[in-house]
Amino acid sequence: MITSEELIKLCEMIHMKNNRDTENTSVTIFKVVLSFSNRPISSSTISYITGVHRLTVRHHLEKMKTIGFLREEKGKYVVRFKTLRDYIEYKKKMMLKRFKELERIADKIDKSITNEGEGYEW
Repeated sequence: MITSEELIKLCEMIHMKNNRDTENTSVTIFKVVLSFSNRPISSSTISYITGVHRLTVRHHLEKMKTIGFLREEKGKYVVRFKTLRDYIEYKKKMMLKRFKELERIADKIDKSITNEGEGYEW
């Protein structure tokens, strides 16, 4: 069984929760979203279940949408992945792609430095 601390850590690591969320509202909303699996759920329904104001719920749902965890269909939110592990694998692929781009840029800068011998040329 997963502990609250583990769930909080997961939400922090995938940028769903930040330090300003001292009451773990994002984690509470995340739990409800997960419990609905791949069924669409509205911000009003989550607000009713959690007691969190609908605008606050919507803020967190939009953040989950921005990080790629949710998609919106007809004013409701749906998890984009069959499992949480699938989402983590998706994030891993995106990060590796970004690192390759960073490496490409760094190599180009390093080559510029080596060729010119005078430091960075902006």
